[in-house]
Amino acid sequence: MLLLIVFSFSFKAFSQDASKMKQIDSLVNLINGTRLIIQNDTIKQEFAELGLSIRTYLKALTDTSGLRKYVNEVHVKRTENGVATEKNSTSSFYFDKKKLIKVEETATLDDKQFEALWYYADDKPLYYPIKTEQGEERAVFLLTLAKSMIEKIKP
Repeated sequence: MLLLIVFSFSFKAFSQDASKMKQIDSLVNLINGTRLIIQNDTIKQEFAELGLSIRTYLKALTDTSGLRKYVNEVHVKRTENGVATEKNSTSSFYFDKKKLIKVEETATLDDKQFEALWYYADDKPLYYPIKTEQGEERAVFLLTLAKSMIEKIKP
């Protein structure tokens, strides 16, 4: 009986989290489909002595309520011993009512692609893909980074 009660509570908690994640995904779809004010910037760094080239593209999307989406796209090219490698990564931060709700991270290294989705509610991680100490640290780091974005980027 005790096992049944514990299972019931854990299923209910997971169900609530899944429902909240669906709500967040609906908000993200709404943000992506809305006309927003776009601010772009580009950072180019060349380190010829290291065979390294880095291009960073930044995009802040705002409306009258503040920051709604922030995208950081990084392209790294490196040549070492005549062998060229390329790494591309994108981090997209989504906000609602001046709070982080989701981060989508993708990375491509040569032909391999990686993806991670991070969900937040009430300034706390709701779901993160890596259930280790490093995953929790990354979730908290992304939240801290997002809070500084909200302060610095105004509509």
